[in-house]
Parts: sequence; C-alpha cells; structure tokens
Amino acid sequence: MSIRLGAGELNTAEGVTAWAREFFLEAIEMHAPEVLGNLRQTVLPAYMAEREFFVEFKAWGERWHLDEEWIYARALDTLEIWAGIALNLPIWGQERVDGAVVEWSPALLGFHWIPREPALVLRWDPRGEFKDVARRRGIAAVNRFLDEVEQSSKVGGGVLRAPRKDSPEHFMWEVCYRVNGETARSIAERCHTESHHVIKTVKEIEHLVGLRPRASGRQRRRSSPVQFAK
Repeated sequence: MSIRLGAGELNTAEGVTAWAREFFLEAIEMHAPEVLGNLRQTVLPAYMAEREFFVEFKAWGERWHLDEEWIYARALDTLEIWAGIALNLPIWGQERVDGAVVEWSPALLGFHWIPREPALVLRWDPRGEFKDVARRRGIAAVNRFLDEVEQSSKVGGGVLRAPRKDSPEHFMWEVCYRVNGETARSIAERCHTESHHVIKTVKEIEHLVGLRPRASGRQRRRSSPVQFAK
C-alpha cells in the first residue's frame, strides 16, 4: 500500500512536508504512546496552572529526541486543546507512565492541531441586501480568495505533483529508531532487510519531515518492540 503526500494530485513543497509530518506524528501516536503520556504527565499540569513550563517542555522534547521547533509548536497546540477539554471530559481509562498511573480520556490520546490557514468568511444580512446581490458578492469574494491562495502557494515554492510513499511503514521505522531507541539492526531483523537500508530510510524520513539526526548516546529499550506486519 502506498500513500500520497497530499490531498490530491498536486501539492506545494511546504504541503508535502506538512503531510509527511502528519504521518510521522500518527506513527508516534500508534507506536510510541508514551510520548503523549509523558507530555500529559510532566507538562500539562504546569500549562494548566499557567506557570512557567519551559524546563519541563524542553526536557520532554529532548527525552524523546523530538527537540524541533515544529514539534514544539504542535505540542503547544495539543496542550491548548487538552487544557480546554480535560476538565470537562469523563475519564475513559488509565495508563502507566514512568511508574505512575495517569488517567486519560479519548480526546487526550493524539496530537492536535489548531488551524491557522487563510480563511474565508462570508456574511449576509437579508434585512439590508437582496440575496442575488449577496450571491454575486460572495462568488466574487470566493474567486479572489482562491486566486490569493494560489498565488501564495506559487510564491512559497510552486506547485508540484504530490509524491507517493510506497512504504508508509518507514514512518514507523523512524519512530522505532528515534523515539523508542531501537537499533537499526533490530529493526532490520524484524523487517527482513539490511541495517544499512534502515539507516538510509531513516535519514530520508528525517529529511522529509524536518528532523535533525538523533543525538548519539545511550538508547532506550522498549519492553516489547513494535511488531511489524509481515
């Protein structure tokens, strides 16, 4: 199965990166849920208390080798959503994070995103404007909006054919290697491939989504490695 890095046939270079990042974050949600559990446990309390949380936030990113500006931005969006809903949602279950039991609900399981893209807002007051006049005004506004977005995309790097990723499990490899601290050799053994192929693929994913190479050092080991589909 292949995946397209875009909603349609065409995309911008920036759009391709954004789509790749979504697949990477989804892989974290599925195969390294401890990342989100640790964010909830160590950073969310300080965020909700409206006190300084930079030290905890930075430690979270560095711990999971996710010390990137764009990941911190998504994590901030996630914290904002969590803070707005956590107090009003029923508890759905529990999980154990670093020896502590953390309660959670379905809405606290994934990364969230707060849209900040250009938006079109149309207003109409039937008491002061005929519907036909409002319709023509609305069509003209939509056309202007589409032209502006199209021009912005071209200025930002042009439109290209959205690439396909023939092996979407490669995002999982990156999570296993970077976040879970597995070796290229262990991933290769489970995937019946060579270590050098895993390393090459990991570098490609890092370039695609915008991640610096994982810092060297002692690796974490999961009690139960991610199982790959055969």
